[in-house]
Amino acid sequence: MKIFIFIALVAINLPAMALYKCATPSGGTTFQDVPCKGTGETMNVQANSKQAIDSSSSSGNSTCEKALLTTQKFNDPYSVQIVSITKSGTEAIPYANTSVVATKYLLVANAKNPNGAYEGEKSYICYTSPDGMRLLQFTASSNSRNRPNTNQPSVEASAKAKSARCPTLQEIKDMETSASSIRLSESERKERLKQIGEARLCGTK
Repeated sequence: MKIFIFIALVAINLPAMALYKCATPSGGTTFQDVPCKGTGETMNVQANSKQAIDSSSSSGNSTCEKALLTTQKFNDPYSVQIVSITKSGTEAIPYANTSVVATKYLLVANAKNPNGAYEGEKSYICYTSPDGMRLLQFTASSNSRNRPNTNQPSVEASAKAKSARCPTLQEIKDMETSASSIRLSESERKERLKQIGEARLCGTK
């Protein structure tokens, strides 16, 4: 009985620490030791409880990082950049012919395509056991959209920019010279003159 009372007193005297329960942008919940940027609530927990939560989050992050590289196919695995991993609460998911409670993580990553350029960020959903040690599910998000790097213009954008460029005065003169060639048929000459007229109007529309 004395031993039991002693253990209880030790537990009561453990230093309480502030822990913040915050809402994530995706609508989930995360725990952190700094105030929430948006809505959230403050929880006073014992130090050992906080350590358990931190350990779970760290284990879950590590499990999801490994799952990304082992379950997804990348052209250049060494180029994979993990942009963010966010803990997003818990959900009941089907697993082994039953329903289990899993911790959900949202992972965003980027990797190089066959041309050697980063193709844009992609989102993935990772489910682990509550302690974060075991992978239960890992899939690409159905709402995932590639977000191309802004400093790398797409091929389509480059082509549009090139086609939208107006001819220089020298290029127009060259077109006029070629239009006077005796080798052109009457229909070809008319087409060339039409192109010259459009070139002169370019930039004035």
